[in-house]
Amino acid sequence: MRQVIGGLLLRQQPPRLAEATRILAEAAGALQRVGSVLDRAECDLERARAALWRGDSALAERLAAAALESLRGEAPLTSADLNLLLGDIARRSGRPADAARFFRAAGERLSAVGAGRGAAAAYAGLAERLIELGEGEEALRAYRLVPRALGLYLQPTGLVGAAN
Repeated sequence: MRQVIGGLLLRQQPPRLAEATRILAEAAGALQRVGSVLDRAECDLERARAALWRGDSALAERLAAAALESLRGEAPLTSADLNLLLGDIARRSGRPADAARFFRAAGERLSAVGAGRGAAAAYAGLAERLIELGEGEEALRAYRLVPRALGLYLQPTGLVGAAN
């Protein structure tokens, strides 16, 4: 519950960083005792986001990298979110090649996620990040996967209105 509250505090405008950081630290402590690997990784994802908001890129990168490693290829949506965050950190740190590598890894992890709003949001976020890196073709592929992640399968335009 604390992890969710901390994440919601980070998403407010403006983010309530001090409160979110405190609550997420409490959540991390509790999850060390009773949480699953996924619970701890998701909490560390939020803690990494908070660290990045506070301007502590080094801590954000350490938390996100450790969380990603702990998942060992499981939990594709959380793994994708962690790769997106690591890409954001790399981009802000002036490492565009690393950012592109993390964003591509996020796309690979998303391919293992079924339909859902979380996957659609992640694909849209991936596309925006790829545009910022100048990767237009990859961004277009990611954007085209948003409707599929929502369970929508669009008819190709060449077949619409075609005579039989």
